[in-house]
Amino acid sequence: MRKIARLLHVVLALAGCASVSNAPVAECHKRADGYVLTMHGVRNNMTHSIVMFLLKPTYEAKLELLVPKISGSVQGSEAVRLDDPTERFSGSIDFSSGTVALSLLFGTVRPQIPLDWNGRYQLTQCIK
Repeated sequence: MRKIARLLHVVLALAGCASVSNAPVAECHKRADGYVLTMHGVRNNMTHSIVMFLLKPTYEAKLELLVPKISGSVQGSEAVRLDDPTERFSGSIDFSSGTVALSLLFGTVRPQIPLDWNGRYQLTQCIK
């Protein structure tokens, strides 16, 4: 029984150390009101059951942002999260030479929390 308890402690400790990962490519789609940037990644499954954690420790996630342009710099306050339009960001989204760099923070008051999606992505050709 003690061996099982120790094993369980190790598994749970390692589960908390697992990191998120983002795909290196961001997709772009043109809309009448701007452009939709779509990023894909893998996130840790938050579960209270060790069995469910062992069966499915991660899940695929997606972030879709509506932005007014795909050149230069876009302020975080101009970005709209499609699955939660009330969410507000600060920071910026910078476009340069076929790449997009996200440097966004949740909210507009301190303390601000960086998004897990922050980083540099290759930008696909924008689909109309």
